[in-house]
Amino acid sequence: MELPLAEFEHRFARVRRETLAGSPSHSTVHISLWGLQFRFPEHDLAADVVEGIRIVRSVRRQLRQYAAQAHSKILGDRDDIRGLLRQNGFAARSTLLSCFNLVEAYLNGLAWEYLQAHGTASLSNRQRKLLDDSSSTTIRDKLLKYPEIVCSRGTPWHAADEDEDVKSFLDVMKPFRDSLVHPSPFSAPAKFGGHDKLRLVYRIDCDTAEMAAAVTARLLTRIHTHLDGTESPRPAWMVSLTLPEQGNAE
Repeated sequence: MELPLAEFEHRFARVRRETLAGSPSHSTVHISLWGLQFRFPEHDLAADVVEGIRIVRSVRRQLRQYAAQAHSKILGDRDDIRGLLRQNGFAARSTLLSCFNLVEAYLNGLAWEYLQAHGTASLSNRQRKLLDDSSSTTIRDKLLKYPEIVCSRGTPWHAADEDEDVKSFLDVMKPFRDSLVHPSPFSAPAKFGGHDKLRLVYRIDCDTAEMAAAVTARLLTRIHTHLDGTESPRPAWMVSLTLPEQGNAE
């Protein structure tokens, strides 16, 4: 059985908050032979990021055995090398997309939960439109404005366009993501940077995936701390994004 948490509580009983263990109010209650579980996009997408990085690092280790060998010596391993490179490309592209989708899922969840708890009475018309019409709100506006709007402590959200993590997300990750989601031999419009889409698609590699995962983990942690304070424990799915450094992981 799967039901939205709100519907489950309305029809059956209220779930104890400690049972939720940090699962958000937009979770889906999932009851199966494995027992009571809670599903929500942030959990699944964070798991995708972690798995993507695991594959990228595993493939990198396997490719290293060929790096010091003469080309003539590894010609017979061409099929194996091709397979590893394909895995690497798949994992790198999947990780990049999952990172971007995870950030947007988290921000959309914050907006939804705020509206469910507080409504729109205390919001300006612009704030209401930003939160209530999330499908039309740009990821830039979500990232720069949602944390400040939904923060109950009224603390300014200091991230801005010149913030290094924000710049990495919007100016580096987003062009890669947009080129991958909308691949085309046409360059992006000048107002969106004018970048060569195909060049960016071909450049997505293990370093791109590592960069995207690190930026995503930092941004989400910073937003969580802004909303709930430094003493509030991060949810388990967010903690899982704090991957070991590449050297330590290998």
